[in-house]
Amino acid sequence: IEEIHFDGNVFEGNIPQFISNLSTLVVLNLSNNNFEDSGGFTGTIPTTFGTLDYLRVLNIEGNSISGTVPAEITGMESLEEFYFFENQISSVNEEVCSLNLGALMGGCSVSCSCCTDSCRL
Repeated sequence: IEEIHFDGNVFEGNIPQFISNLSTLVVLNLSNNNFEDSGGFTGTIPTTFGTLDYLRVLNIEGNSISGTVPAEITGMESLEEFYFFENQISSVNEEVCSLNLGALMGGCSVSCSCCTDSCRL
């Protein structure tokens, strides 16, 4: 499996841990599951996502995920784009900045020194 698109559904609960076992995954789109306040995916970003060596695009925007973007994400050496806005994520671990992503977007309310959002305060 190289791509999973579970976007625009009404999934709830934690992001399934088994996704971390999909070692050939290139695109993971879990976005926009918070439909009509259903909640969408909750919990935190699994630290085991760092084992997804071939993942290039990770999109978890539009859910109810909280916490911090964990440092373990740096294990995703192929990652190019990461979208996580419209969640309750408060900050990005500074180690994530070492990935030099083309797109790292969490929204203007997230504490992030290397995000590529164009926020005007």
